[in-house]
Amino acid sequence: MVTTDDISPGMNEQSLAPNVASPLENKYTEDEEQTREIRSLRNKVKILEERRGTWRFNCSSIMALKSSKMLSWSSRTG
Repeated sequence: MVTTDDISPGMNEQSLAPNVASPLENKYTEDEEQTREIRSLRNKVKILEERRGTWRFNCSSIMALKSSKMLSWSSRTG
């Protein structure tokens, strides 16, 4: 059994590992955390809006290609 005499002041009693800041500890205040979350969400929205524009462009290009191919195909068979 480990006693408190065996543990140096810089060690964690449970693991006998050096004390390190836990990743679960809140490094930011609530306001800072909300600001970071809002900034992150705004960036995600911006990325999605850019992708949506690209998707619309690609979709309209594909539809134009399909319709031109259909027109050329129908003129050959007609």
